[in-house]
Amino acid sequence: MTTFITSKKPSLLALCLLVGLWGSAWGCSNDSKSNDTGDDVQDTANNNGANNNPNDTLYDGPKNNANNGTNSNNSKPGGPTDFEVCGEVSSNLTQVATRVMILLDRSRSMQTANKWDQALAAIEDMVTEFDAQIAFGLDVFAADSSGRNALCVMGDEVLIDVDLDNADTILTRLDRIRPESATPLYLGMNNFTDTRYAPVFLNRAGSSYLVIISDGMDTCGTDGVFDVNQGATNANFADVTNALKDRDVKSIVIGFGDEADPDQLNAIAELGGSQFTEFINAADGAQLSSALRQIAETVVVSCQFEVGTFDDEDGVDLSLANVTFDGLPIPRDDKCAAKIGWTWANDERTVIQFCEAACTQLESEGVENIRVQLACSADDVIMIIN
Repeated sequence: MTTFITSKKPSLLALCLLVGLWGSAWGCSNDSKSNDTGDDVQDTANNNGANNNPNDTLYDGPKNNANNGTNSNNSKPGGPTDFEVCGEVSSNLTQVATRVMILLDRSRSMQTANKWDQALAAIEDMVTEFDAQIAFGLDVFAADSSGRNALCVMGDEVLIDVDLDNADTILTRLDRIRPESATPLYLGMNNFTDTRYAPVFLNRAGSSYLVIISDGMDTCGTDGVFDVNQGATNANFADVTNALKDRDVKSIVIGFGDEADPDQLNAIAELGGSQFTEFINAADGAQLSSALRQIAETVVVSCQFEVGTFDDEDGVDLSLANVTFDGLPIPRDDKCAAKIGWTWANDERTVIQFCEAACTQLESEGVENIRVQLACSADDVIMIIN
């Protein structure tokens, strides 16, 4: 559980050790009342300030001008982490559960080689084991219909929106579905570009993954007309994958069996935004179960946290927030531009998103305490300047 503790203010030395772990993407300012910070720290600060390269990402210590875009090196005495605290979260941060929407191919080809039943067994294994940790949802392509073009029809709302403890609901619904449609993979993905289709999954209040399981290639195109020879193109899939990513949905794709189209599925995987940049090939049920477990284990650690209440809610200025991991500062990294620190995940500033490097640290090092404090002025805000 993530908790808050009263701890000493993090030292500049500790900050620079953290910088060393994260590489040279940001430098330490050593404008401190202490004279023993070392020449290397001074050189880093000087070099960052002198290069003036627009591609360089600079850490400026406490930032005294929210938009100056320069390394002002204007930290307060005591170093960039020695800030005066004027407010602190008094309740635990709540880790926002990762959302996984399963998008399952229910085309007729899933009847062959017992693929449908194998897929259901693999899904059951995943949702049962991770039921309390991951908010699962379910959708299939296509919807239950009959007639030639009806084989491509998708519904107006997701079958089951994401939630914790959703395994029984998902498995009960899957028991009522049989593989009888065409393969409207593009249309199935495109539905998730409309926030009304799956309101919880698409509300941007947590990390959302669309996990696609397909055994073939698209046969319905972008217009929903069945044609085994003229489905959606790789460019169409690239476009819809990017549209999902713009809505903070990452796509992961599994090709099930030996008839999946590698080029089509890779057009999704390469742009999906996850660490799975190639489609996962699952030849049989055992490999599908293994792939789903790997995905769940990879995404289960959420890097989004809902902020608790502050000691004094009146007049709280969240633009002055600072964050530490076990006492070490994590710089604010607006929109995760530098992929290092943290950013606000929503306009209301109620959810914190930890960016790539900070998220990796959470996953690999087992951070015990995340602390959110309010600085007393903009001079004391620890952030990255792009």
